[in-house]
Amino acid sequence: MKNVWFIALMLLVLSSCGPDPRMAQLKIEEGQKLARFSNYSAAIEAFDEAIKYDPASHEAYFNRGSAYFNKRDYKKAVEDFLYAVELKPNFANAWFNLGQIMDIELDHDMACYYYKKAKESGRPNIGDYLKKCPQD
Repeated sequence: MKNVWFIALMLLVLSSCGPDPRMAQLKIEEGQKLARFSNYSAAIEAFDEAIKYDPASHEAYFNRGSAYFNKRDYKKAVEDFLYAVELKPNFANAWFNLGQIMDIELDHDMACYYYKKAKESGRPNIGDYLKKCPQD
């Protein structure tokens, strides 16, 4: 009987190790629902959980960054968006959101840089944002 409990315990421990993308996705979906109702603090908690389940989830970092953006915590939003593009370099929406924050903070040079990265990554309808940027 002791062996059965030991084996069950070991299986539980082993199954809890490593990334769990399925659980991460469930937490991302939970966070997105909370964010739709402007419950950004609870959404951030859900995205935190998603990141625990899958630390390489660019989607979890992007969504958490979006929640921070909506709370006007631009420093944390920038950190999350930068990490999202580190994980997925052609993540156009994260590049675009970085540009938005730089516009808000009146750093137009960086805003242009990020908008150009968004365009290079395939972001549609970005022409109006690039109008104020120097043409290369």
